[in-house]
Amino acid sequence: QDLQSQQHPLPRQSSNASSVGTCNKIRLGVCAMDKKARSKPMSEILKRLDSLTFEPVFFGDDMILNEPVENWPICDVLIAFYSNGYPLEKAERYVALRQPYLLNDLKMQRTLMDRRRVYDLLEESGIDVPRHVFMSRDGYVSKGTGDGPKNAEGDGENGTDDDNNNNHHHHHHNAPPPYGDGYDEPEIDEHDDHIEVNGVVINKPF
Repeated sequence: QDLQSQQHPLPRQSSNASSVGTCNKIRLGVCAMDKKARSKPMSEILKRLDSLTFEPVFFGDDMILNEPVENWPICDVLIAFYSNGYPLEKAERYVALRQPYLLNDLKMQRTLMDRRRVYDLLEESGIDVPRHVFMSRDGYVSKGTGDGPKNAEGDGENGTDDDNNNNHHHHHHNAPPPYGDGYDEPEIDEHDDHIEVNGVVINKPF
């Protein structure tokens, strides 16, 4: 709705994007893996846009993975988000080249890939986070309170890469159970479009 309320042409940082002044529609680039870009939630979002104002342009897996950014579709507005196998650096090069109007911050998605920084950002914004400790092997020191010990030393993954499932919360062996005595660690299996917790499927919003 915010986009539709803006007057044409949309403000852009470069003339590399297609000219809205010579086209009746705003080209909305959807630069995400097909499993996300053509998911039901994304379809619900796109169908709410005025079809006389917006023209969705799907980049597609083959274009994103195999074609140089110079061959990617030119669009006026871009929505791009990370998922497994997504070349984030390549998408950033495309944005630097074409400079479309961005709906979301690509650089912030690197923060989302590091759960320690996500928790710190949430706490800085006054949002409660679960009781946790981090096992950090790369020197990162959490700035948040964590409602308990923040950094634990010992063996384990770095706790930085969500894509490789290496970004975990590790409870120190001297720390009390997060939910009281008798707490059983849930079995969590993450997929591109859903999470299974103890066999219960929870669909992701995107």
